[in-house]
Amino acid sequence: MRGRIAFDNEPLTMVRNGSKRMTRRVVRGDPPGVPAARDCPLGRPGQRLRGLESYRITENSWCLFQDGILEVAYEIGGKRRLRLGYQDARRLVECAGPTWRPPQMMPDWASRYRVKLRSVRAEKLADITDRDAQAEGFSCASAFSQDWDRRHRLTGPPADRNPLVWVLGFTYEPLAVVEEIARADSEVQR
Repeated sequence: MRGRIAFDNEPLTMVRNGSKRMTRRVVRGDPPGVPAARDCPLGRPGQRLRGLESYRITENSWCLFQDGILEVAYEIGGKRRLRLGYQDARRLVECAGPTWRPPQMMPDWASRYRVKLRSVRAEKLADITDRDAQAEGFSCASAFSQDWDRRHRLTGPPADRNPLVWVLGFTYEPLAVVEEIARADSEVQR
């Protein structure tokens, strides 16, 4: 889905501490040749994507929803209180409960960071350079490849182990920075 990007806990920790500034996502479908950056379904350079992570509605929300407030906890640490209004907060407390939810289920209002795309390109997974591996948060290309294989459990013929991937270079923007940018953008539009 355009405008959103999910990270599991380990990569998200690297994104937040600045050691991960690039990510790869498998190109879906079977495009003829190498697709152009403008065809990337995740976004284009300059676009800000909402960051998704594992979260849950806390037990405190049962007390707070009367005032239209919802408390969200994030699996890698931290909590945030959000004012949603009584009906929305009550519905979410009753439906979601205090179980951990995967990043893909995170609603946009719960996101606490954005990533700004700096570059987008498509290439074969095995074409990663040591420099790109370092931007991915690894010491070298072979360390990246081992981690990729572990996470994606790649098996099958060699072509399946070397998929076409979107390579996204980005910068991390915590929510406070994003809110300042949004205020500045709205002032410019006036």
